[in-house]
Amino acid sequence: MQVSGADLLAQEDQASGAGLQVFAQLSANLGTITQLLQGQAIRNQRLWESIRPIPGIPVGQLTAASKFVDLPELTGPRTGYWWDVHLLVGATFTAGAVNVYRATNSTNVPDINLVGAFTSAGYLTYGKAQLMIPPGQHLIFGSNSSFSGTANLAIASVTEIAASALPDYLL
Repeated sequence: MQVSGADLLAQEDQASGAGLQVFAQLSANLGTITQLLQGQAIRNQRLWESIRPIPGIPVGQLTAASKFVDLPELTGPRTGYWWDVHLLVGATFTAGAVNVYRATNSTNVPDINLVGAFTSAGYLTYGKAQLMIPPGQHLIFGSNSSFSGTANLAIASVTEIAASALPDYLL
């Protein structure tokens, strides 16, 4: 079977056309991958800006006379944010207990809102997502009837999360 020069040129044109088509498809795929990576980088940056650690918040002192330390502007998240509390400190009191509640105010702190108790001076630790404080709630510290001394209170470690980033944080 004889192949003419014209047939060879036609086959070469088809081969180079197919090569160009493969190259164009590869270029389009690389463009899509680049866009996806850029989108992921932007998303990661948004998450870093939406989630931040707060290293320590001195809350104040609790005495037997005060009964409660209820400071919503200090012991809870800002509007549009959640808190993930990791470490609470209740130091220097001599007897009794300091209860920690998650609530909206100290006039309504039933036991169901109890999230921790210092039975002696020390600290309480919580793992990721074990003590979440939603917007509109905050921590309230209260003394029991046998409490004596003065408790120095602090939220020693908390992560603040924008509500829009909460699903990513919880993964």
